[in-house]
Amino acid sequence: MKTFLLSTIAFLAFTITCNAQWTTSGNSIIPLTANLGFNVGIGTTAPFSKLQIGTPGGSTTVALSNDVNIFGAYSTTRGNLNICTTDVTAANKGGLMTFSGGTGQLSDPYYFGGIRGAKETGGVYQGYLAFYTVPSTSILTEAMRITSVGYVGIGTTSPDQKLTVNGNIHAIGFLADTNIPVPDYVFKNDYNLPTLAEIKAYTDKNHHLPGVPAAAEMEKNGINLGEMNMVLLKKVEELTLYLMEQDKQLKEQQEQLSQQANDYKLIINRLKALETLKEQPKSNKN
Repeated sequence: MKTFLLSTIAFLAFTITCNAQWTTSGNSIIPLTANLGFNVGIGTTAPFSKLQIGTPGGSTTVALSNDVNIFGAYSTTRGNLNICTTDVTAANKGGLMTFSGGTGQLSDPYYFGGIRGAKETGGVYQGYLAFYTVPSTSILTEAMRITSVGYVGIGTTSPDQKLTVNGNIHAIGFLADTNIPVPDYVFKNDYNLPTLAEIKAYTDKNHHLPGVPAAAEMEKNGINLGEMNMVLLKKVEELTLYLMEQDKQLKEQQEQLSQQANDYKLIINRLKALETLKEQPKSNKN
């Protein structure tokens, strides 16, 4: 009987306490006005956000907050939705948000994609953002990553430039800014155009055109498309100069041939005239 009374008193006290913290409004359960400034914790006795879901001593936390000052001090960088981990000592630790669906058994859903913010190896405050897709069998596979320094990798987890793509790119157009001088200087009068004999001597020795990287260098370092386009444009312009020079020489040769043909005709005509004069005395004798 004593145990029953104690249990009843404890239950009543719990009920009164709960009723003192919460009330109903239609189909909703909301905190009393006096408690609106408090944080709500599930699995924790010290929530730091408006709603925090976490296991005491656990490694993961989901928190909802109205704090949007994500560019302020460290203590105010949680944002509106925070998925975090207490393990910041190992790489690739962080929060993962997944998108999934199920056919009634939501505890074992089919995953469609996800977004993950995790720690890089460089330090506690360096992190990356990864985007996941599901090519098949509901296995999340990283498709794109943005590193802590802002490098974007598609098909690779270790981009080394602002955009690194491990695969083919299909685009309608490509626009690139360049600080490399456009080689229009090739057409200036003071440009020192190498002779074809000099080009041949260089290629015989080095097995590539002057100013063009060797095959071994391109295989090792790749190709800078902006620089290579300017190099190829320079070669096209130099080739144009060679063709223009050859065209000039061909025209001069054609003029010479025409003059020689005229001279040949003149010589033939004079020979014919001499032959005619040579035949005239014979006619007079007869």
